[in-house]
Amino acid sequence: MISRYSILSSRYVLRVHIYRIIGLCSCLLTIANDQAFAQWKAAQKQYTDSVLAILENTVEKDKKFTGYLDLSLYWSEIDTSRAYHFIDEAKKLLPDRLSNFQYGLIHLYTANVVFSHDIEVARKKYMLADSLLSAYKTPDSYKYLSKVWNNYGILYQIEDRPETYMQTIIDKAIPYARLAGDSLAAANGLTNIGLLLTNKLLYDEADRYFNQAIHALKSGEGDKKNLFTAYIYAANAAILGNKVPKGRQYLDHASALSKSMPHSLEIPYYYRTEGRYHRHIKAYDQAKAYLLKAIALGKTGYDDKAIRDSYYELFQTYRDEGNYKDAKNMLMQSNRYNFAVTGADSLLHLREMADIDYKLGSFRVAFEQMQRYALAKDSLYRADKTNEIIALEKRFHSLEKENEILRLQDTNQKQRLALNKSRIWIILLASLGLLAFVIAFFLWKLARARLQSIAQKEQLNQYQIILQAQEEERNRIARDLHDGLGGLLAGIKLRLSALNSHSPSTTVQPDEEELPIAIEDLNKASNELRRIARNMMPEALLNIGLENALSDLCKFRNSERTRIVFQGLDLKQAYADRVMTNVYRIVQELLNNALKHAGASQILVQCSDEKDHLFLTVEDNGKGFDTSYLKTGGIGLKSIENRVALLNGRMETDSQPDRGTTISIEIPV
Repeated sequence: MISRYSILSSRYVLRVHIYRIIGLCSCLLTIANDQAFAQWKAAQKQYTDSVLAILENTVEKDKKFTGYLDLSLYWSEIDTSRAYHFIDEAKKLLPDRLSNFQYGLIHLYTANVVFSHDIEVARKKYMLADSLLSAYKTPDSYKYLSKVWNNYGILYQIEDRPETYMQTIIDKAIPYARLAGDSLAAANGLTNIGLLLTNKLLYDEADRYFNQAIHALKSGEGDKKNLFTAYIYAANAAILGNKVPKGRQYLDHASALSKSMPHSLEIPYYYRTEGRYHRHIKAYDQAKAYLLKAIALGKTGYDDKAIRDSYYELFQTYRDEGNYKDAKNMLMQSNRYNFAVTGADSLLHLREMADIDYKLGSFRVAFEQMQRYALAKDSLYRADKTNEIIALEKRFHSLEKENEILRLQDTNQKQRLALNKSRIWIILLASLGLLAFVIAFFLWKLARARLQSIAQKEQLNQYQIILQAQEEERNRIARDLHDGLGGLLAGIKLRLSALNSHSPSTTVQPDEEELPIAIEDLNKASNELRRIARNMMPEALLNIGLENALSDLCKFRNSERTRIVFQGLDLKQAYADRVMTNVYRIVQELLNNALKHAGASQILVQCSDEKDHLFLTVEDNGKGFDTSYLKTGGIGLKSIENRVALLNGRMETDSQPDRGTTISIEIPV
């Protein structure tokens, strides 16, 4: 009897991702279990220590951040407490505020830790990761989104919903992998589809997907582990489909690769498939030897899936030999390892147990097993899901054919219409076309003139707002001169006049404290004058460039109440005066808004030059605001928007009440 397997467990999926990020060490294949376990634990510590040493010497925080997350994935199936520890270490690297992208990665890797023991929490974490990462349209975000949906689909497989899992892989995981240019992730998605089709006994269709995955992996570099996996499961499908010679070819390729990766976690599955092959060619002793190796390695690596499959294959080997007693023992051993077992798999084991009890002469036990089998089958297979799987597979691969048929039909239809039309209709249509073209041309001219008028009005409005802002700036400077500097100078004058009025001949001595107070007021006046001059036009902007001017501005506005940090990346020494002046004014106004309205304790100002564009970001942790305010906002924000528009730039505002504000600006230079 051909067996039907639940081929994808949470362990398999996480293992695929671990292979993509870091190389895992397992036990040596030829030593006893206790010694192998000790060496396996030592290899874990050695690997972790070596990665941590590399991270210690890494300067870039982003690389450290992802490095710690990768270590959490490594430990997610070994020790969840250590996995959470490395996630916490990643968070500590960026204590001020994580970006939405980084929050998305935290949710993704946390879901990977809880994946195998709390499906609902994992599902919620994956959806949070998707909502945060999908806002970014970059290869990195697409790569991580592919991982999100690949693992999310596996949750459906664990719940015995294979058609939903396959649809998730086809509609989400593979398209995101291709957008990211990640051929490895796309190949793994094709391998997973092949495994699902194998589970549905659609071996020829599964072989087509495995071949596509193998071709993609052979074309890439550094993908030997995943190529090894694809060969193993392609061989398995070929053998189950009674194409044993083809399965041998796949196994020969896998055997050659296994020599270069003796510590791979797929080695137990390789031995299991070798055992299956030798059972099919009736080499039972060799089959048993391979399967016992698979079981020993599966127990060392805590891989219940490999152990269950291998015991079941031993059951089939003893059954084919006619040794029904040992066959039953092997089937009972297989049933002990039932983590993430699907209903179809359990149903198969019930049927086989009933059959083996019957052959052993235990007719009453066999009858009870058959009753249990019938009840389970009735509840599990009320609807035939195989047709849905086939339909999904056909839909995935028939889009190009359908498009080609539609193009041919459209061409034939046009030819028939052309033959049926008379010359009069052709002339009439041509006349109507010419008339439509003339009308469209005049409408286009009219619309263009109208758009130009709107653009001119908008530009005029922008200038008016800037002039209004400049007028307010002049009024502010006048107030500063009158109320601040003017008052200080008047006080100094009175104190000096009082000192001057005391002559040596008078008996009244001048107050000894007046002169120090006057000097202190002069210092205050000097600082006030410097502040006013800095607001009018910074000397650093004219003499030492934009980066130093912005840095100087941030240091000047920094205080014990509000910490302001400036980061300049790849900025040139000089830009056009128009660009430098407006960028400086924009930052100045954004800082004024944050200090005056946001109540922020931390402000981050970033300015970088990349591909002839200036990228400016000002982020604070203040009280934020409703972005609908922008439509009726104050003149400060309008002035900033219009300065950006006059520089042909773009401006985005991200803010929510009590969540801080982030303003991002891009300006071509």
